[in-house]
Parts: sequence; structure tokens; C-alpha cells
Amino acid sequence: MVQASDLNGLWNGQFSYFASEDIGHWPFKARLVGKEGRLSGVVIEPHVNGTGEVKADLEGTFEGSKVSFVKRYQSTSDEYARAVSYEGQVSADGKTIAGTWTHSDSSGPFEMMLGK
Repeated sequence: MVQASDLNGLWNGQFSYFASEDIGHWPFKARLVGKEGRLSGVVIEPHVNGTGEVKADLEGTFEGSKVSFVKRYQSTSDEYARAVSYEGQVSADGKTIAGTWTHSDSSGPFEMMLGK
């Protein structure tokens, strides 16, 4: 059984939008720290306007194979004002997390893989 501490490390991921499949996949990197059913970390992804990167803090829980976390951007710009909720499942080997993200009226799938 996968423990929260097994999720520690650098993860490479991508998310997309259900309503706008033509946007494609949006890459991100996440550094997760898991301990006693809690998750925290930092996410880095390309800025929506294509100039640089944005960072977000991540806080959540891990129970069984279910992962829930909220991503709050560190940016003060309007396009990053809302928190994003993630719900997913950890694979049996603990190397993949897949599920759905949501915020306001948008949502879509995400997947992340434990890096080396």
C-alpha cells in the first residue's frame, strides 16, 4: 500500500480543459511532500500569456489511493486569482496520479508522474 511519504519528490504533469480540447495539454512540475495523510508542495507551470512561469502552493490530503489538494497561485494577477481543486487516484505502484481539476466554471483531466 502506498503511503503519503511515498509521494515525496518531483512530479511531471499536465492538465487540459474539458471545454477547450483545442488548447491541448498544459505542462507543470510539482514538488510534493507527504506525511501522515497530509500533502504540501509547490507547483511551477508556464504563464498563461507565454512569458515566464508562475508558482503555486499546494495543500491537501492523501488517504488510501485518493489524493485531494488545492493549488493557490502566488501571482497577484487576475488570471491566477482563483484556487484550483484537484481530486485524483494514485496508481498501485505510487508513480502516477490521475484525476480531475476544477475551479469556478472550468474543469478538466490531469495526470502527473513521479520523476527521477
